[in-house]
Amino acid sequence: MKKGTRKLIFAAALLIIAVAFTTPAQAHALNIIPMQLEMYSTSATPVYASPDVFSPIVTYLDRFLNVRVTGITENGFFQVDLNGAFYIPGAYLVPKVEKEKSAYQKAHDRLDEVAEIYRTQLQMMDGAWSKFALKDVTGDGVPELIDDAGKEIYSCYDDGEYMRLVILYYSENPVTFYYSKNNNKLLGKYRWNDKDYWEVYNRDTTFVPWGQFRCVSTDASAYKGNAAAIERDRDNNQETRNDLYNIRRGMAQKLGFKSYIDTSDGLKIKLTADGETFGCQMNAKDSEKLIGILEEIGFEMIDDESADLVFYNTCTVRDNANQRVYGRLGLVHSMKKKNPHKKIALCGCMMQEPTVIQK
Repeated sequence: MKKGTRKLIFAAALLIIAVAFTTPAQAHALNIIPMQLEMYSTSATPVYASPDVFSPIVTYLDRFLNVRVTGITENGFFQVDLNGAFYIPGAYLVPKVEKEKSAYQKAHDRLDEVAEIYRTQLQMMDGAWSKFALKDVTGDGVPELIDDAGKEIYSCYDDGEYMRLVILYYSENPVTFYYSKNNNKLLGKYRWNDKDYWEVYNRDTTFVPWGQFRCVSTDASAYKGNAAAIERDRDNNQETRNDLYNIRRGMAQKLGFKSYIDTSDGLKIKLTADGETFGCQMNAKDSEKLIGILEEIGFEMIDDESADLVFYNTCTVRDNANQRVYGRLGLVHSMKKKNPHKKIALCGCMMQEPTVIQK
């Protein structure tokens, strides 16, 4: 055996002996700042036996699980209560689970951007269009822009990077459009040689991703009975263009109290709700159920008493809780004067007391 090889083997042996007899490094004790809050797990959240990434992983949590945090360590681990004290790295827990937004909520979020695009188009057509209509003829929650002659239908298309104006229909000859809400079907009627003709349109995405309305049938008998003519009843002037956003939102608010307010123009705007709990733990559980029901039917829960619906879940065990409820009722009552459609609900034990009902 060569001399160099023997030296390497000897050095390796010394290293193995040194490692074998070295006392393992001990983790330093970390201060834990106590806290109490609810967090949510993310995908494959690791749970450690101690606040150290080199400590054993006890299990992995699925995402969107509610986790009770009892403290946070100096090195950024959350101490959690999972039938015992365990630790999760801070990056794996989030304070709120954002649910996937519906198509209608996404449309509402884009309302201001859509209104600005339409406003620009109407400004360009000033003098050419004296009237216009807003009507959701695609069923996606965003009203389309229809010219006064019944020759053009515009919409907005979001390709993931930016939104732009696109044309869904164009005709050289004027058409009277009808919309069947029950069937979500656009119809057209035009006159030729002193005779009325009907067309049924489908949105065809063969050539462009946003689709174009093409005639698929001249037999509209299945839809005419519940189809209404689209009235081009809005003046294309500066005042209307400047107030386009408020017009679209106002049309929805006039129709009252629903989770999605369905307007004559098809725009659906999501309402908000806020829930406050006063009293015992039983009330807190009941409030969670109420919130779940409201979210299920389409409300967006916010932590703000300016919401469209505010409910107070009450308790009669503690008198100071009752007094706080009366104070909050006075506050939201003043808000209702500014928003007549606002709803205020009082539930729980207080509503079983005759004196409370009288007040």
